[in-house]
Amino acid sequence: MQHLEISNFRKLLSVRIDFANETTLFVGASNSGKSSTILALRKFLVLKASAFRPQDRTL
Repeated sequence: MQHLEISNFRKLLSVRIDFANETTLFVGASNSGKSSTILALRKFLVLKASAFRPQDRTL
């Protein structure tokens, strides 16, 4: 995977994350979307699609 795009997930309206070849770190201020990004990755890669809740969508 070279990059990831997340749209309308929690407070992430439209985000593109480019991954480094070896290690990618998420660094940012509080409430900038780091935890939401990790949760989105977990839901897609680890958990079943049914793990998504209506609260996960951005209105």
